[in-house]
Amino acid sequence: MSAILFVGLTLGVALGLIWWRFGSFEAAINYFRTQRGRKVAHGILAFVGVAVLAVGLAQCASAGERGQWFAWGEVYLGIDRQMRGDRSPQCMDDGPDNRLTSNGGFRANVYQSGDGRMALNGKYTHHSCAFNTDRNLYDALGVELTYRLW
Repeated sequence: MSAILFVGLTLGVALGLIWWRFGSFEAAINYFRTQRGRKVAHGILAFVGVAVLAVGLAQCASAGERGQWFAWGEVYLGIDRQMRGDRSPQCMDDGPDNRLTSNGGFRANVYQSGDGRMALNGKYTHHSCAFNTDRNLYDALGVELTYRLW
């Protein structure tokens, strides 16, 4: 059941975001047919496809279990190092490290499947430069779907 929920909700969110952003599927298709749009479409398909493939390979969803609403909440803190380019998009070139980006936020579960593998969560995310002056800040509210492979 979790695998079906994850795949269905992933596709639903993706299609909903496309419709919301473009106003119609016709406008989205027209964009995705352009040279730049084809690259974006391939990225979207690869991103969603890898997740769906991983869930399909796991095949560990338990049928018939009842899910739970608002099962948990969590806070997270992390640090990332820019892999490509001269600097993180969050950093100015005025300090000891223009590639380290701090990140953190909160996740609040909305629904978790009975086997605990699939979760629909609301979240707040923050990114900023770890040690240099901030060039760009990133603060966002969002929705995420997760599927635990093991």
